[in-house]
Amino acid sequence: MDIEGTCQNVPIDCDDMDPCTLDACVAGACAYEHTSGCCSADADCNDELYCNGPESCVDSQCETGSNPCAADEQCDEGADECVECLASAHCDDGQYCNGRETCLDGQCQAAANACPADKECDEAADECVACLTNERCDDGVYCNGMETCVNRACLPVLRGLSARNKARSA
Repeated sequence: MDIEGTCQNVPIDCDDMDPCTLDACVAGACAYEHTSGCCSADADCNDELYCNGPESCVDSQCETGSNPCAADEQCDEGADECVECLASAHCDDGQYCNGRETCLDGQCQAAANACPADKECDEAADECVACLTNERCDDGVYCNGMETCVNRACLPVLRGLSARNKARSA
């Protein structure tokens, strides 16, 4: 529009009252250009993505949404839902002895004990060992002596042998 309120000297009002258009007079005619990111309703802002939450229209401007999932959930864009896990790494509880957890259909699955029945789990070392305490080494046979746990291995202690006989038997 020129200074006198006309479009190329023709009295015309190009204001379409839409806050989402730039109104202009071009070659004697009104022209309207849509303003990017502008809206008149929430539906104008929908980006069709679930995981970034619903967008909204505030004061003619699109506001981004936020993740619809709780802090301990993962967002599955393909299924449009919040799940416990998308990959097995999301299930890892950081404990070695209770085994490696896995993700199956969005749910974490507990694992079996990391060690076979004849071993004990040493959480601090992240390994399976013969023993951590003397009780684990006791075979229940009195006559062969009391077994002890030394450096995570069961060792027998023979009963009734003197120090000299122990040295000979070694």
